[in-house]
Amino acid sequence: MFRILIRARLRMLVNSASSAPRWHKLMVVWLTLFGLLIFATIGLACAALVLLMQGAAARHGALNPAAAQLTGHVYQYLFFFLLAGSVPFVASSLFQDNDLPLLLTTPVSPFAVVAAKLVDSIFANSAQFMVLGVPVLIGVGWGIGLSASGWGWFIASLALLLIFTPAFTGSLLLVLARILGVKRVRFVVMAVSVALALGITLLAVAGTSRATQSGALDVGRMRSALTGAATGSGTPASQWSGAQAQVQALSKGQSESGQSWLPSTWACAAAIDAAGGRPLGPEGRRGLLSLALATVLMIAFCIAVGGKVVSSEDILEQQDLNQVGRGIRRRQGPPPPGLSPAMTGLIVKDFLYIGRDTILIGQIGTTLILFFVPFVLKWTQPSATPGEDMYGPLAMLMIALVVYMVTSIIGLSTVGLEGKGAWMVLAGPLTRRDFLVAKWIVSFVMSVAIVAVMVVIAALAFGWSVGVAALAFGIFTFACFGLSGLGVGLAGIFPRFLYDNPAHRASVWAMVLGFVLATCYVVCCGLLAAGVYVGLAQHLLTHNALFAVAAIIFVAISLGTGYAPIALAAKRLGRYEWEH
Repeated sequence: MFRILIRARLRMLVNSASSAPRWHKLMVVWLTLFGLLIFATIGLACAALVLLMQGAAARHGALNPAAAQLTGHVYQYLFFFLLAGSVPFVASSLFQDNDLPLLLTTPVSPFAVVAAKLVDSIFANSAQFMVLGVPVLIGVGWGIGLSASGWGWFIASLALLLIFTPAFTGSLLLVLARILGVKRVRFVVMAVSVALALGITLLAVAGTSRATQSGALDVGRMRSALTGAATGSGTPASQWSGAQAQVQALSKGQSESGQSWLPSTWACAAAIDAAGGRPLGPEGRRGLLSLALATVLMIAFCIAVGGKVVSSEDILEQQDLNQVGRGIRRRQGPPPPGLSPAMTGLIVKDFLYIGRDTILIGQIGTTLILFFVPFVLKWTQPSATPGEDMYGPLAMLMIALVVYMVTSIIGLSTVGLEGKGAWMVLAGPLTRRDFLVAKWIVSFVMSVAIVAVMVVIAALAFGWSVGVAALAFGIFTFACFGLSGLGVGLAGIFPRFLYDNPAHRASVWAMVLGFVLATCYVVCCGLLAAGVYVGLAQHLLTHNALFAVAAIIFVAISLGTGYAPIALAAKRLGRYEWEH
């Protein structure tokens, strides 16, 4: 039965690929080439960092303590990222797939259904890791000098890590669903999300505290060392050697590569043991065997518990997922200026829907973990001198990263929120443009509200002045405006109103182009900031004139990034036909 379900999934993928239009296939080729370029850039940057830590022994022999520690922390934090983002995908695959009622009416064993859903969750959860995690690990593997057999063990350990993560998350969800009841699935998902987020944060704090006891991860000293080496006289080769020597001095005596009981540490042991072209040794074999054993046990436990949960009579009566905000008083009154009653109703409906959508809230909450990184570092790093305190700028960078991710998550999901009822909304007293603008407003308001809270907390924690906080909020507001419009517009250009998994509301084309175009927007803003810096250094214009020109260009880029996709999406939906 399990093989039948897997063959059906594979046949669906083959049919979708073969029936795609030719322009879709050509776009896949171009986007694949662009993706390879992005992956190569990330991989080369990570390889250069490993070579910097390895020093003169780069790619020859065993790793030194500094490179081993870096490799261990890369594996650990990428595992945390993979684990934190797994809850929405695994929960939607196990509890909210549209084909679940059909599967439960067939003679297929409940255990086979859980196994098939676990396979779905593995691929769904791994997709998010392909953008960042895989190229980073490939760059690390190249930097530590893996041999041909070492690359084979590296791929095996990575595959086991990708399988273990959703199996572990699924086990937590199914155990709580078994204890608390399937009708409380929403509470179960939220409880697992909070527990994982809290555990990951505490582990990160503990790991950073140990790493900073002797200054190995003292960011202030590291920055001073690298700056001194980079600004010194001599050839580029001598400056690179000086930077390596400074980093080696700061990391001397540090050999810890992560928590010994974490699966990421077991996978890392295989990579470190095969570094420098060596065959896999006893340490690597123990780590790989531990990871394989843990993965098999977790899968078996998940299927055993999941079979009992799926076979329960309440699996299709998830009351807390079907509530639509009953008991909430809705005050009737005139709509806000500039909004029609239909648009206002759609906006209110979306806010109520998002408030009970565990998948979307889980994805947003996972992203917000990044905001607490500067606070963790500030609490665990040695006290920095006033000139070396970089936690405020780091908090600014983390807020920018959260904006980049949250606007994409909300913007790309809002159009697909309608699901099969999309034509009921589109057939109402709303133009296609009003429909998209309402989604844009929802995404923008939610993103700005999150940004406002983060800016206030960061300003109080890191002593930002009112002017700096206001300037940061203004920049992030325009960024939310542009990136929200980009996400909603792409979701309208490539709509997906039919999906089996609620975590897949956005089409593949919308997600890929969203990543590409949002990255282009960030690059353009970075080039603009670099231009301002060069202009100030070269005294091309007065400060006020230069900042005014930069502000005008930034606002124009943000407005264009937001408006253009919405206009194209309105035309696309105007010609859109129901394909099913």
